[in-house]
Order: sequence, then C-alpha cells, then structure tokens
Amino acid sequence: MESSQPTPIRYSERAIQDEATLISLLETTIVGRIGVIAEGEPYIVPMNYVYEQTADSSPGRVIIHGADQGRMLRALATNPGVCFEIDTYFATIPDPVLCDYDTAYASVICRGHARLLIDLEERTLALRLFARKYATPEKADALKQKTVERFQSSTGAHTAVVEILLETITGKQRPSPLPVTS
Repeated sequence: MESSQPTPIRYSERAIQDEATLISLLETTIVGRIGVIAEGEPYIVPMNYVYEQTADSSPGRVIIHGADQGRMLRALATNPGVCFEIDTYFATIPDPVLCDYDTAYASVICRGHARLLIDLEERTLALRLFARKYATPEKADALKQKTVERFQSSTGAHTAVVEILLETITGKQRPSPLPVTS
C-alpha cells in the first residue's frame, strides 16, 4: 500500500465523520467484501466477517475465515495489502425525473494488511468471535481448540482464519428522506 491516508470522499457532505457510526456499521453488517490483487487482477470476495476494536489506538481488525486454499489466500501470500468493504441498502429514493432517482445507503471502506492466523489459540479465539456474531455466546464459549484443529469441510479443506489489521476506515451515507415504515 502506498499511503495510509484515505482518499477524500467526493461528496464530502455524505462522509460519516462519527467514529461510533462507522464502528456500529462494521459490527452489525452481515457480509463484507475483501478486495485483493490476485494474479495481477483485482479480485473481490464476499465473506462473513467479524469486526473487533483493539485496545490500542488503531482502527481495529476484521477477521474472515474460509477454506485453507484458493485464489484469495494465494493473493494474500503475495500481497497482504487489502481493501475491505461493507454496505447497507436502506431504500430507493424515487424522483419525478427518472435519472434523479437515488439510493439511501451507508457504506464503509477499510484498508489494511492481512495475515493468516497460524497459532491454534489465536485461531480459536477469532472463531469464537464469529460464533458470538453468527450463533450464540454459549456456542462461542463451547468452541474448543481441538475442534478448530480437526475441522475439515465436506471438500476436505481445513479452516483458514485471516486477520486484517486496519489502517484506515472511511464511510459515507445517503440517509433516506422517506418515512420509515414497519
């Protein structure tokens, strides 16, 4: 990565300046997308993920997991610099002029460096974070190192756990002027 400074947002009035809003979006959105350079080409993969704030003053980290083989992992071995994106769609905003339709949304883009978690204890703790987000705290607490060590998917792949140490987080949003209906 050439710079740890985020690119300025073109519509500056849409920039999310509040760090708590950025963190909330990262904590609650279900699917994110990791962008890498794979075999000389941009490559984006949608992933379940978990965001965790860290004790230091860094922007935190994102954890993803998947098969221990494939294009994304080969790309990370070559170039650990990544982009990670999440977005939330709220509504289509109609207008009498078709070309003036808009979308209400919020999105966050993070840049950072990825590393494969090799240590069994680190992998287990990271996967417990996943279980807290996607399952229950009880299932998270019950996840044992021996289970993580032995798990293989139906294709025979083991689980790779990747940590993305974030360097920058930026976001923008277009709130909906429409009333919220339930």
